[in-house]
Amino acid sequence: MVNCVTKLLQEAINVAAKSWGLECLRYEIRDISPPRGVRAAMEMQAEAERKKRAQILESELKAASLRIAEQYIQAFSNIAKEGTTMLLPSSASNPANNFAITWSLD
Repeated sequence: MVNCVTKLLQEAINVAAKSWGLECLRYEIRDISPPRGVRAAMEMQAEAERKKRAQILESELKAASLRIAEQYIQAFSNIAKEGTTMLLPSSASNPANNFAITWSLD
């Protein structure tokens, strides 16, 4: 984008300076200070991107927790099919911990 702006400015300078016999061969933008409104819009966009990434990570975490819970249920189902002993988790609120305990029983 900066290259495009630089090129457009160089062309505008050449058009304006042509009558004086001058030609701009190079024009470089080193620093741009956008107006407050533009800066605020850029900050809002960056914040929206951060929130979007956070939501994606949260949904991926929930999906991983769901997969672990499904594996946990499958493991207890297999135990129930293979034996007559019934195992009850010590804490139903943490399926990942229960899943780890199930695998440590092997």
